[in-house]
Amino acid sequence: MVGPLKRTAVAPRRRLAGLLLVAGVVGLHLLLTEVLAERMAQWSAEAALPERLQAVYVRELQPQAPPAVVPAAPPAPAPVPRA
Repeated sequence: MVGPLKRTAVAPRRRLAGLLLVAGVVGLHLLLTEVLAERMAQWSAEAALPERLQAVYVRELQPQAPPAVVPAAPPAPAPVPRA
């Protein structure tokens, strides 16, 4: 088994480099977010809405009389009993 881990002090230069890296990444993200927000606002302002649809009714639908009822077929003759 390996011995207990030693906690070593981080060198001040390394700590400063890490903080500068984090600050740089955060700054670039903020800049990129601002640029993208401006472009999205510009795109939405430029996007024209499509022309509204015009509905024109050319005739009114009138109810029609129901079709004539076909008379039922005559009943089949009764079967002849067999002897």
